Amino acid sequence: MVKQPPPLNEEESELLRNNRVELA
Repeated sequence: MVKQPPPLNEEESELLRNNRVELA
């Protein structure tokens, strides 16, 4: 299992969460 590194910016974290919601 490959874990992705934590986002450097809070904005990126929100974008990553939105992307995960779309993928899921």
